[in-house]
Amino acid sequence: IRNVAHMPPAGRKEKKLLAQVGIESLAALPMTVEGRLLGVLALAADEPMESARLTGSSVLEQVTLLFSNAIERQRTGAALRRSEGLARAILDALPANLCVLDKRGALTMVNKSWAEAGPESTPLGGQNLRLGLGSNYLEACRAAAHNPHASASLEGLQAVLSGKAASFSLEYPGVEADGRRW
Repeated sequence: IRNVAHMPPAGRKEKKLLAQVGIESLAALPMTVEGRLLGVLALAADEPMESARLTGSSVLEQVTLLFSNAIERQRTGAALRRSEGLARAILDALPANLCVLDKRGALTMVNKSWAEAGPESTPLGGQNLRLGLGSNYLEACRAAAHNPHASASLEGLQAVLSGKAASFSLEYPGVEADGRRW
């Protein structure tokens, strides 16, 4: 809208509203990501201006793109945090000792049971080994190659992580901190 005063009669309500707040001209650019409208970047001025010059500006198009991407990242981040919170709540509700490994074998998430039982949660057992977030489960199994449970665990996990196997299951004995076996 180059000049609010020249708006057609059909826009009289908008013309009155814009005049009340002191806007004489207005340019609006849609903010989209992958065809989805996220919002509108509106530029208002208190004097008539050449809005066509503004809306065709590559600088404004870049600003609109930056704002659109920032909004999308914020929404995606919020969805990811909600999803991670739900996953954590589900894992923590389970009594079994559970962990999540990345492709390199590092622990990226552990449930409450794992955090409390730490050393007993591995096929390695023992009080000298504490695998928490960031620890590498595969490296711990490699370091205990003499232990048949560690070797079997390493082999099975590598098969799943490489995509050669869809799943892997292994039962092994564990020792509680007080010496009880399971």
